[in-house]
Amino acid sequence: MGRKAKHDKQDWILAAFQTLGDKGVDGVKVERIAKQLGTTKGSFYWHFADRGALLVEMLDFWDQQGTRTIIEQLREAGIPADEQLRQLGRIATETRTHGLDAIAVEGALRAWAGQDEKVAALISKTENTRIKFVAGLLVDIGYGEQEAHSLAHQIYLMLLGVYSISRYDANPIHSQTYIEFVDQLADLKR
Repeated sequence: MGRKAKHDKQDWILAAFQTLGDKGVDGVKVERIAKQLGTTKGSFYWHFADRGALLVEMLDFWDQQGTRTIIEQLREAGIPADEQLRQLGRIATETRTHGLDAIAVEGALRAWAGQDEKVAALISKTENTRIKFVAGLLVDIGYGEQEAHSLAHQIYLMLLGVYSISRYDANPIHSQTYIEFVDQLADLKR
C-alpha cells in the first residue's frame, strides 16, 4: 500500500488559483505550487497526471464552486426571487472565496481566456449560465423576458467592472454601489 498524499486535490487547486491570481496562467507551475504548499512535486502526481490536468480541474472547480453550487444553494433556500437576487449581489462582491483573492482570480481567468480559445469558450459558457440565472430571477420578480435578459447582462457587466476597478482601488463604495443597484432591481416588483 502506498503513502497517502499530504495535500488533497482541492489544496493543489486552491494553491494554483492563488498563483493564477498573483502571476497569471504562465505562473501556474507544479514546482512553484509545491513550494507554496511546502511539499514535493511527487504529492502533485497523486492527484493530477500533469499540469494540463490541473488547469482543467481548476476551470471545473471555478465553474462548479463559483456558479453551479451558488445557484443550487439559492434555488434550494426556499426564498423568493427578489431575496435570491439580493443575496446573489452580496455573494458576487465577496472579495475572498476559499481563502483566495476572488477579484484577482476572476481577472486572471479572463486574461487567460484572452490567450486560450478553449478557456474563453468555457468562461463564456459559465458567464451565460450566470446571466441566464439572473434573468430568470428578474422574470420571477416581474420583469418581461427581454428586459430581464438585458438587465441581467447589465448586472453582470457591472460586476466585471467592479472586479476590474477593485484590482487597483479597494474602496468599498464600488461593491456597495453594485449591491444597491441589484437591490433596487429586486425591489422593482412589477
